[in-house]
Amino acid sequence: EHIAHTLGKLSKNALTLVFPTSLAASSTLVQGISGAVANGSGSAIVHLDLTLQLGVYPYDYETGAPSGIGPGLVADLCHALARCENLQYLSLRCNKIGVPGAESLARLFQGGSRGEEGSGVRRAGLPVLTHLDLSDNGLMNAGATKLAEGLGECCSLTHLDVGLNKIGADGAIALATALAKCLNLERFETRKNFIESEGARALFEACGSSTKHWNLSDTRTTAEMFSSLPTNQLAITHLDLRRNFLFENPREEFSAFLRRCSYLTFLNLEDCSLVKADARAVGASLSTCPLLTHLSLAANSLHPDWLHSLLLPGALPECTALAHLTLSSNPLSPFPAASSLLSWPELASLSLAQCALTCADILQLAPVLARCSSLTLLNLNHSASGVAGAKALAHAIPLLPKLTELSLQMNGLGAEGIEALSPSLSPSLSPSLRRVELWSNGLAVEEADRLRQRLQEVDLIPSRILLS
Repeated sequence: EHIAHTLGKLSKNALTLVFPTSLAASSTLVQGISGAVANGSGSAIVHLDLTLQLGVYPYDYETGAPSGIGPGLVADLCHALARCENLQYLSLRCNKIGVPGAESLARLFQGGSRGEEGSGVRRAGLPVLTHLDLSDNGLMNAGATKLAEGLGECCSLTHLDVGLNKIGADGAIALATALAKCLNLERFETRKNFIESEGARALFEACGSSTKHWNLSDTRTTAEMFSSLPTNQLAITHLDLRRNFLFENPREEFSAFLRRCSYLTFLNLEDCSLVKADARAVGASLSTCPLLTHLSLAANSLHPDWLHSLLLPGALPECTALAHLTLSSNPLSPFPAASSLLSWPELASLSLAQCALTCADILQLAPVLARCSSLTLLNLNHSASGVAGAKALAHAIPLLPKLTELSLQMNGLGAEGIEALSPSLSPSLSPSLRRVELWSNGLAVEEADRLRQRLQEVDLIPSRILLS
């Protein structure tokens, strides 16, 4: 009642409403919004976030019991939203609206909610809706199919998130049919669904020439998804394919697909069995993406010879705009062709965490890293730098004027290595450095306390040097 009364007074203003819902409060909340709309405030609401805050409110993960708004209240909510003709952003994330909720939303988008009882006036849906977040709502295939019946009417839609909904290939194909009508769609997220190659291919066929940002991570897709796609140039700039089976059975289609993504700036191929693919073919296809700035090849069991082939001239070094490179969790010792890092003058972040790098690798890398003047983040966690590696890095770090974060956890530095490193971390030599992670480097409690005292003596800020 208070919400309804307050919003009724603000009917002339554009409102952003963010309500972290819980099962106990959701009924009252929907009543309040409905009352506010009845008081004439519907046209003022432009941003409505009803995300269930799982970190705040209890949730039964084992039974999947309805939480937040759930399927029962969505019909009432949609009846109220039919009068929110200026609504641009709607989030129902984590509310478990299920198939009934998807059906209610489809009717809303189609203009199926009505005005005053008995008036026979058919009101339009949400004509200016641009952002819709329905992630983690238990839609499954049936809900996705129902949602698709009305989704094509959302002509202004630019961002859609249907991740974590257990949607399969059939649901993805239904959504693709609807999204082909959403010509303004720029960002589509369907992470952690089961759409497989058939569903992914249908979505690319429907939206690949216009939608720029794609998140298809953890969707059980394989390289087969790239077969039989139209040969037109794709508008994709952001492509997240991590944790899929892309290269279990390597196919040439992936390389052909990449060659059509000349606008690509972000590519995540983490944990995709990339080691089974031909490194030179992958490198050659990446070289046709001149705008690529972010690349992750983490957790692919890549070995030094594979990476060496990727770093040959005519392959990845041709991506001169590359600024963020993640090679973590690959056994890359001995590290090949360190000098290739100099191919990317804009390299800002480099992660070689958990790559089994030895002290010899660090000694080879350090002088090369010292010439990467744009570097802001360097992650060498779980390496074996030792004292000699720490001394080599101590010479390199002051030559990196933009470095803000350095991670050297579990590097076997010991007290001697950290003492050798510490002068290079001082504000006078590294003024941009904000965070240094030195956890788990074999320090006893007494040694850590003594080092903290020493760091203060050289004018280091204790809070930014993490020694625990």
